[in-house]
Amino acid sequence: MKNSKSYYNSLANTYSVQVNDRIKYLNAIDDFIINDNLNVVDNYLDIGCGDGRRSVKISESINVKYETILVDDSLKMLSKFEGKPNIKTFNQSIFDFNHSDKFNLITCLWNVLGHFPSKEAIISLFQKINDLLVNGGAFIFDVNNRYNISHYGYENVERNLKNDKLNMENNGWFKLGNEPNQTKVYVHSPFDIEEYLLDTDLILEQVKYIDYKTGEPKETFFEGQLLYKITKK
Repeated sequence: MKNSKSYYNSLANTYSVQVNDRIKYLNAIDDFIINDNLNVVDNYLDIGCGDGRRSVKISESINVKYETILVDDSLKMLSKFEGKPNIKTFNQSIFDFNHSDKFNLITCLWNVLGHFPSKEAIISLFQKINDLLVNGGAFIFDVNNRYNISHYGYENVERNLKNDKLNMENNGWFKLGNEPNQTKVYVHSPFDIEEYLLDTDLILEQVKYIDYKTGEPKETFFEGQLLYKITKK
């Protein structure tokens, strides 16, 4: 089974097809970020940027004042990025990334969070985010939701709920793709966020449930994927 870096290196040439399959959902996430950042953003960081197209769209729409920085550990994904002025790319793990300036806005989009290798790594990411954000800055991310009946179906969600209640080992971890290009991915529950914010200055400001097919906002977490806005106190 491949790690996330190798998985996305293998996926790079067909990534645009997957994007097109989910374009309404992805556009809805982008629009939320853009509309939420109408004031000046000094510096913007996108973690797990892929080919960078969404990062550029967001950066240009919110008029970043100084720098936009894209970080991805998949070299083949970053090779799809078409260079833009004032946008820098870093082919490395976010844990190896350091920058002299802090960021007003950080994003981590389309279940990138689910590709971190363990819950401990995700918790470490939130501690890193805490260090990288300015006070009052925002971290916006979306993740797949294992309680999303609209996408995964009633039987799968019922099984996930039962496994969570029984505290089953490795619950939430699933195989993605087919051999030889297969990786493990974490599909979140709506309650994971509380653990991630412990021992940080980060607070949950907003959560939305977004239909994975249409991009429409929904009323409950049984109907959509999870979109979060986190701010630093």
